[in-house]
Amino acid sequence: MEELGMWVKQTQQIEHALGATMDTPWQGWSEHLAQLRHETTAPALHWIDGHVLGNGDVGAVVWGSAERVSVGLSKHDVYELSSSMPHGTRWQSSYSEIRERVMAGERAFLAEIGNHGAPSPGQQMQLSLGALSLELLRGQPTTGITRRLSFHDATCSVQVDPTPFGWTWGMDYAPVTMECLVHAESNVVLVRLDSRLSQHITWSYARPTPGTLVEPTYSEYETDLGVMTHELPEEQDYAVAVHVAAPESMLIATPLGLSGTVTFGGAQGPATLIMTIASGRDAGEDTAAACAVALVDDARTLGADALRAAHRAWWQSFWAQSAVYYDDPALNQAWVMGLYALASSTRPHTSPPNLQGLWNQYDIPPWHTDYHFNVNMQESLWAACSANHPELQESFVRCLATDWRDEFRRFAEEQFAAPGLAIPFCTDWRGRAIGGWPLGVELCPTAWAAQHLWWQWRFTGDLALLRDTVYPFLEESCAFYRHLLVRGADGDYHIELSHSPEQVCPREGGGSQLIFGRDPAIDIALVRELFTNAATASDALGLDASVAEEYRAVAQALPPLPTHQGVLVDYATAFFPWGDAPGMFPWSHRHPSRLVPIFPCEEIGLHSPAEQLQLGRDSFHEFRSYGTMDSTGWSLVFQACIAARLGLAVEAEEALRVTCERFLLGGLLSSHNDLQGAHGPLFQIEALLGFPAAMNEMLLQAVGGVLRVFPALPAGRRAAFTQLRAPGGVLVSAAHDGTGVTALQLRCEQAQVIQLLNPYPGEMVMLRGDDGVEVVTPTPIITWSAQPGVNYHIMPAGSC
Repeated sequence: MEELGMWVKQTQQIEHALGATMDTPWQGWSEHLAQLRHETTAPALHWIDGHVLGNGDVGAVVWGSAERVSVGLSKHDVYELSSSMPHGTRWQSSYSEIRERVMAGERAFLAEIGNHGAPSPGQQMQLSLGALSLELLRGQPTTGITRRLSFHDATCSVQVDPTPFGWTWGMDYAPVTMECLVHAESNVVLVRLDSRLSQHITWSYARPTPGTLVEPTYSEYETDLGVMTHELPEEQDYAVAVHVAAPESMLIATPLGLSGTVTFGGAQGPATLIMTIASGRDAGEDTAAACAVALVDDARTLGADALRAAHRAWWQSFWAQSAVYYDDPALNQAWVMGLYALASSTRPHTSPPNLQGLWNQYDIPPWHTDYHFNVNMQESLWAACSANHPELQESFVRCLATDWRDEFRRFAEEQFAAPGLAIPFCTDWRGRAIGGWPLGVELCPTAWAAQHLWWQWRFTGDLALLRDTVYPFLEESCAFYRHLLVRGADGDYHIELSHSPEQVCPREGGGSQLIFGRDPAIDIALVRELFTNAATASDALGLDASVAEEYRAVAQALPPLPTHQGVLVDYATAFFPWGDAPGMFPWSHRHPSRLVPIFPCEEIGLHSPAEQLQLGRDSFHEFRSYGTMDSTGWSLVFQACIAARLGLAVEAEEALRVTCERFLLGGLLSSHNDLQGAHGPLFQIEALLGFPAAMNEMLLQAVGGVLRVFPALPAGRRAAFTQLRAPGGVLVSAAHDGTGVTALQLRCEQAQVIQLLNPYPGEMVMLRGDDGVEVVTPTPIITWSAQPGVNYHIMPAGSC
């Protein structure tokens, strides 16, 4: 009842914020409330089907059956980082040498060096910190298990039910409950056990066999406190402490792990297990073990109830920043889960999400939990700013601009002989290049990553951030591309050799071959945006006008987007095995590289002239016309974002619905592979984290300088949102009843001129501000000078 009451109160606040006047309660809010949790009665026999918890530094995943429930642990900075190459891998030849051979007419050698072998199992990767296992009903007849993830207070509860028929042989069985949380503001994991009857269970904690690493050590600090310490290469270590707070318990340490028993329930009340995690980086001059033990002492001093209260308060504050209602329950739930997982996997002081977010229990994780910069990294953060949580992108901004910057500069110098900085297509936790040719020759990652720094400034308006962080990074990125661009006889700046991500062609005799080319659509769009943004930033900072003019000159001299047969194509010229030709690839392809000018760039969209908008729509339909062979969850979410930008509401919703049906695992984590396909599930995070971004694009867009509410909402679909964020720090709340907009309110964080597409087409519109400003206008674009902190309500003039 407390949970329901809290969300009813928030619902009332949402309705008030929207200025909605309703004669009857809004149909659909009860369904919306139900989506703020995810409940399943199916056992999670593998951890990727579990529920996740986290505070950006420490992660936990809860899975298991009625007999055995496990809580797997991970930490953002615990990696196996040893490498024979201190600054990452490099190609056998420099980019300049390869480009010269290609421009001289050589092509065959591209196939020879264009298919590198599989990654080494010893490559840098995030490590599992082991798992706590609880044998809740081992050896007892059970009727089932219920596992519930509550989003609003970030707890996972498990109830295991024994058979009620036990009385026939003299047994009085009662359900056993477990609640787990990762504290929002400290590296403390609380596990609470309770039951109506007294229960006596066994538990254990251990890390998986470390493979090539040294064995961890386990020790008893006190009768109810044990510690695992694990030394890693490069003088790094971490520790996990386990404390059992119960009237009766036992703890022992062996070379294989920590284990013990705990009695709880009935007259003895609940028991609590406290786990704390610390790395050598946390400990400073102390040891990780001492740091973990100190965290236990702090937790015992505060008490479990106080920790839970502070934890819930943090999450309630988080959810008060924005909300979305969409009357498709599965899509609504995925929006909530995506934003919840993003907030659980990163915080400003930690790391951005890797391919598995913060959660890894694999011995050797897929793609080594690295950072892919040719879509996966970016898609994971698309929702941060628009969902009114730009703080969830701060770790990415810091890593790019500070932590990894020297590695990027070194990569530009050693691989491209270029000034500035260059971002490899994938890196490890330290920003070092992983892998080599051919994906390393993709030139889009640097401009694509720079886009996110630009968004951080555009959505927050933080001038100090622009001056000290964003603009210097844009400068170095522009210096890198300026060195690589080659001015042709036509006067345009060309990209003579690059790779449109993952594009291939069939190889004679079977298999496929990666195809390179000239002037990829993805590169042209992203580099043009980079130089345009650098010019705008220069103007905003009041720098010498000639600097901005030079940036704009480069942007304007880039070639037009490549097209062929009336649609966008991957390259102006592709280097096929059979000869050079326009880069059209008429087969199924999961990476919509050629559609990047539509999203995340803004060259084509609802703001475009009719002919250009039609080009975008035709290109989108052409891309999808070849089927979905080898499609992925991240591809579908990417396609939904593109469709929304084009106003293709049905197509956007369809892509998201298929994502929910075929790419969400049992605990709502996303799978790289189609769950109905032949390859089996494979946990990868970016489809889940990108999901809210696609829905946000359907509900609110600010492309071409004009705000549009519900630009891609299917006919008859009801939706509402509060405080979605647009560039300039504009917070928008609106409601749609399936036939039209019923409420709309804006508030700005900075003074600015607002342009809003009339949400009531053909009607005279009244704009009324809390400061007394009133504007009545029939124009298609409503324009006014907005003042910070003022609520502006927009409504049909006849309704006033």
